[in-house]
Amino acid sequence: MKVKYRHTCIVTEDWKKLSGFYQNVFGCIPVDLEIDLKGEWFDKLTGLEDAHAAGERLLLPGHDPYGPYLDIVSYDDMVVNEVNKINSQKGYAHLCFEVDDVEATYEALKAEGGSANGEVVTQYYPELDKTAHLVYAKDPDGNSVEILAWSDFKDRYPNDSCVYRHTNINAVDWQKIVDFYSVVFGCSPVFPTRDIKGQWFADVTGVKDAALKGQHTELPGFAKPPTFEIFTYENAYQDKAKAINETGVAHVCFEVDDVQLMLAKALAAGGSPVGETIKETFEDDGRSIEMVYFKDPEENIIGLLNITSGGN
Repeated sequence: MKVKYRHTCIVTEDWKKLSGFYQNVFGCIPVDLEIDLKGEWFDKLTGLEDAHAAGERLLLPGHDPYGPYLDIVSYDDMVVNEVNKINSQKGYAHLCFEVDDVEATYEALKAEGGSANGEVVTQYYPELDKTAHLVYAKDPDGNSVEILAWSDFKDRYPNDSCVYRHTNINAVDWQKIVDFYSVVFGCSPVFPTRDIKGQWFADVTGVKDAALKGQHTELPGFAKPPTFEIFTYENAYQDKAKAINETGVAHVCFEVDDVQLMLAKALAAGGSPVGETIKETFEDDGRSIEMVYFKDPEENIIGLLNITSGGN
């Protein structure tokens, strides 16, 4: 079965403002595809009534022209999450960009309406034998963003100044969620596992006595794959399950060659359905899609997509 990680989706009250932020700060590139989704098929897909989402697709930096993407959308009727997003919050917790200049990127983020979260720190990782220079910040919607520079960045990315590295998932049981994505999507766990704590980690996350364990798992479909960073904090913030139209990092999406087979595999591994499987043809560009949303064992929302002709 063929699988490729497709996109991360952020739901926002103002998609144009947030899209501009990610373009100006991280060099994300708009894709020539209008996101304007509505109709009976979209209601069935999302499990919502009279659903309408509009927005823009951005190509994340450092990878090939066919993804991964960042979809930024606004729903006409959405659940606005008023909770102050923190780095130890359960679920999709942050995006990470690896850059060649942390301070310059951080200043650009603040100039474009972002804000501080923790402090800029430098820390040596003995298990990896390299040093990280990093800071956690917030985009204009309060979504957490990690800005990171490993000491060997230019050796790995000699022609890039910014690369999308991972989407973070904070789990109640990191091993269970790593296993789920490995079994269902063929994600490849990266060793060694992580065991992170100390004052430097409390400083960078802004979380008192922060301590976690977990693992990265490589996403399928790329020569230099980004990852899911799947962690469990000792003092995790337990938020309610996320809605498909709730503001914040709302879902991730995998492109597959057989939606129904993959859905059955996911449900057998502990997932649960969200809406219905839909098939739709778009007259404007001839794209035909089959798609469904479901939840992983900790209720993070995942999309499965098959495109049978044209389009992005």
